[in-house]
Amino acid sequence: MLLYLARHGDAMSGRENKNRPLSEQGRISVDRVASFLARSQLGILGVIHSKKLRSQETALILSKGLGVGNIVQESIFPLEPNDSIFPLYEAIQNANENFGRNQIIVGHLPYLEKLTGLLICRDQNQPVVKFDPGTVIALSRTSIEDTWSLDWIVKPRLFGRD
Repeated sequence: MLLYLARHGDAMSGRENKNRPLSEQGRISVDRVASFLARSQLGILGVIHSKKLRSQETALILSKGLGVGNIVQESIFPLEPNDSIFPLYEAIQNANENFGRNQIIVGHLPYLEKLTGLLICRDQNQPVVKFDPGTVIALSRTSIEDTWSLDWIVKPRLFGRD
C-alpha cells in the first residue's frame, strides 16, 4: 500500500491576505510538481485536503495536473497544523487496502512531519522529512511487518524557480 502526503504550496502571508491563499510562486511550484507526478504515471485517483484555502488550492492544482478531474475532497479527519495526528494515524493503521489508496493527502506543518515520524519511526517527535512548501512524499507499507518506509520525495526546488 502506498500513502502520498503533500504540504500545501507557498502561501501569501497573513498580512497580504488573511485567508492565506497560494502565492503566485506557490501555484507555479505545485503545478510543476503535479506535471512531474503525472509523467510518473502513479495512478493517483483523488486528492484529499484540509479546510484551509491554501491546502484546497494545492489539491485542485495537483488534481488538474494529474488528470484526476474533480475528485478533490475535504478530509473527514483533522488535518490542520496543530490538530491531533492520531485520528488519521489510527485510520491509516487500521484501514483495509482501499483506504487512502491512490490518493494524496494535502496538509500542513507540523502535522505532516509528526504523522510521518509516527508512521516510520513510531515517534511523532522524530523528524524524518523536511516538508518544504509543495513537497510530496510516498510512503509504502509492507504487509509482512506492517511497517512504513519512505519510497520517494519530490520537492519543488528540483524544478528550479522563475
